[in-house]
Parts: sequence; C-alpha cells; structure tokens
Amino acid sequence: VRVYDAASGKLQKTLTGHKGAVPALAFVTDDRLASAAGDRLVKVWNLGTGEAVDLAGYGAAVLAVAADPAGKLLVTGSVDKTVRGWNPAGGNPLWTWDGKSAACGVAVRKDGKQVAVGTADGTLTLLAVGGGSPRPTGSAAAHGAG
Repeated sequence: VRVYDAASGKLQKTLTGHKGAVPALAFVTDDRLASAAGDRLVKVWNLGTGEAVDLAGYGAAVLAVAADPAGKLLVTGSVDKTVRGWNPAGGNPLWTWDGKSAACGVAVRKDGKQVAVGTADGTLTLLAVGGGSPRPTGSAAAHGAG
C-alpha cells in the first residue's frame, strides 16, 4: 500500500505486509488506514509509524472495508460470506453476520448504527448494528449478479 501526498503527488510512505491483492481501503481516522486483502487479513495501519494491527480469522479473501466517521466501528466483508464489525483502535471483534453469498461491498451509516452489505448474488441487505448482534432490517435485489 502506497501513501502519497495529495498536494504534491510525492510518495510519503509504503506500507508492506499483505501477501495478496488489496481490493479495498478505508480511512478510519486521519492517521489510521484500513486495508482489506486477498491474504485473508485486514490491517489497520498507523500512518505515522507504519505499524499495523492485524484483524484475522477470515476463511477467504476480504473484499470490502468501511468505517464510521467517528472511527469507532470498522466493517469488513469477505468471500467467506461473513461481514464483521471491529473496534479499530484495539482490533477487537464486535460482531459477525453470516450472509448467503460473498460480501463484496460494505458501507457504514454516519451514526454507526446501520450497515449496508452488497453481496455477489446481487442482494443489498441493511443491518442494524447498534447494541449487540447485527440484525437484518431489510434486503432487496440491488442488481443482476454476474
């Protein structure tokens, strides 16, 4: 993962550690960046030091990552059909939701209480995540799969 200065375009830092493609990135805070990868890991990088906290336990590639604006919730989606909520500061798992198809995209609502999940079968599912286990609140065919 390479980090560039937006104004000058100059390379600031190279973050090494993944052993697979990195299909998704998300800023957690101004100084922390999350990367999801084909090596079945999510890393939360400290951009100042270049050190990372590994979020592990996936059975397949991780394709999606998103964070709430406050930096208190990180959500990931994997080919293993799981969507996971994490405390990005310490790398602690908060919850896991088992879907029916690979989780290809995730988004966190501004208040951090709802997550949208897009899956490989073309379904969009909304999850209520405030206060414990995630609970589906609705789903729809969002697009044609494939």
